[in-house]
Parts: sequence; structure tokens; C-alpha cells
Amino acid sequence: MNPLDVQVGGQHYKKYKIQPVELYNKFCLGFGESNLVKYSMRHQDKNGLQDLEKVEHYCDLMIQFNNPIGKFIPLDYIDHFAHVNNLSSFAEQVIEEVSLWLLNGSNDHLQNVKSLIREEKSKYKP
Repeated sequence: MNPLDVQVGGQHYKKYKIQPVELYNKFCLGFGESNLVKYSMRHQDKNGLQDLEKVEHYCDLMIQFNNPIGKFIPLDYIDHFAHVNNLSSFAEQVIEEVSLWLLNGSNDHLQNVKSLIREEKSKYKP
């Protein structure tokens, strides 16, 4: 059995043609980078605002540790990944910013993610 066909605790990743774990492995993403991707992708399907708060928390941790782990993800691959998975523009932009952070190590990209989170959070009613 293919492990990608099994998901414990929901169906929110199985709907993707290319699952987040495949992206992590293809580009050797670190723990923090992987969590930014997964929580930004799943927030609409699983834990909503709590997942956005997790994205924000991982941004803060990554800014503190300032140690990018992973390979640059080419923007054309991100476009493909977003298209085949029907990702929100929020999730696609987060992945782009993570990739640019991996490329040049500038925390500005993580600050951009935090701005995206604030905008996305505003869509949730208190």
C-alpha cells in the first residue's frame, strides 16, 4: 500500500494531487519550513484560525533561529504545485516567500508571510 493513500486524522491532505510531504521531500525542507507550507495549505480545511496562528508562530521561531533549511523551490514549480492542487493565493504566496527566504536568507520574506497572515486572519469573524 502506498503511504500517501493513508492519512490519520482526516482527509485534508489526500485531496491534493501533490501532497505537502512530497514538496518537503523534493526540496529537503526543514521542520519550520514544512510547517509553514502545511498549515498555510490546510487552514481552510482543518483548523482555520488556529492553523494561521501556527503559521505565525513558526515564522517567529524561524526569524529567531535564522537558519534556512532546504533548497530553493523554483517559482515555476510553485505555480505548477499551486495549480494542480487548486491552492488559495494565500498558500501559494506563503510557499513563494518561504522559497525566497531559502534562496537569500532575508527575514523580510518571513515578515511578508506575517503580513499575509494578518490579511488572511481578517477573513475570519471573531
